[in-house]
Amino acid sequence: MMNHPLEAAQHELTKLKKKHALQSSNSEVPEWIDSHCHLDFSVFDEDRACIIDELQRWGCQSVVVPGVYKDQWNNVEKLAQQHPEFVLPAYGLHPYFTAQHLDDDLMALEELLQKAIALHPRNVIALGEIGLDFYYPTSSHRYIDEARQRFLFKEQVSIAKKWNLPLILHARKSHDDICKTLKDRQFTAGGIVHAFTGSAQQAARYIDLGFVLGIGGAVTYDRAKKLRRVVQGLSSLDWVLETDSPDMLPAFESSSRNTPLNSLGVAMTLSTLLQTPLDVILNQTTENVRRVFNITVDHHDAIRRDSE
Repeated sequence: MMNHPLEAAQHELTKLKKKHALQSSNSEVPEWIDSHCHLDFSVFDEDRACIIDELQRWGCQSVVVPGVYKDQWNNVEKLAQQHPEFVLPAYGLHPYFTAQHLDDDLMALEELLQKAIALHPRNVIALGEIGLDFYYPTSSHRYIDEARQRFLFKEQVSIAKKWNLPLILHARKSHDDICKTLKDRQFTAGGIVHAFTGSAQQAARYIDLGFVLGIGGAVTYDRAKKLRRVVQGLSSLDWVLETDSPDMLPAFESSSRNTPLNSLGVAMTLSTLLQTPLDVILNQTTENVRRVFNITVDHHDAIRRDSE
């Protein structure tokens, strides 16, 4: 029996190929999507193309790449233009970088959305990564301006509502504040709560608001007993896979860099936890991402045709 979840997942997918007597191609393995990664970050500059090739070889249909601050949006946009059939872009002002966000960045965000959507409605699939981060690590001297974070978050929720865009939410020690803002702004376009590790009650509130929960490397740790219980209590319609690459290393990753391929290891961990076949988890979470971001199956085919 294999103890390494990624290797076990790859072994399982290889067996599926042989079972159906298929030859090597993307269509041979279940489709899957990493709903949150930062493949544009410089840590991937040396081998990004190889990573994308390997992802597609193992059935990855798309990766969602969110923007986090104004000067980085261009990197996301370029990557999406280079891989229009693969990289799904989002743009936002991340709460971690609050100190460098200017009020004018909100106007720049809306201008970027207007320009991108005018060229093609699917050039932006969501607004994010945005949210509230009220985590105060004892080992850090980081100053957290909660009032400034709330202002930027509320303004971005309003922008997303105007453009009818789903949200990619970053929430640390702030679930109640975020849910209150979403209700106060009457936001109904849904989205994904990235890297969810909250309670069952908090999960239910987000789901009631039209969101699904991003489940990533945290669930692979044996100590994550509360999170595992929460996931076991969820409907299969209410969560998606993510890695937050290059960060949030799963328990089985020995290197210092996470990659979207580890989505398969996360999925294998969940397959064992939920006693559900791996291909069922991959197919269902892919459908969940498509649903929450309003992506049709024809969308990927149309983009491929456009890029040929």
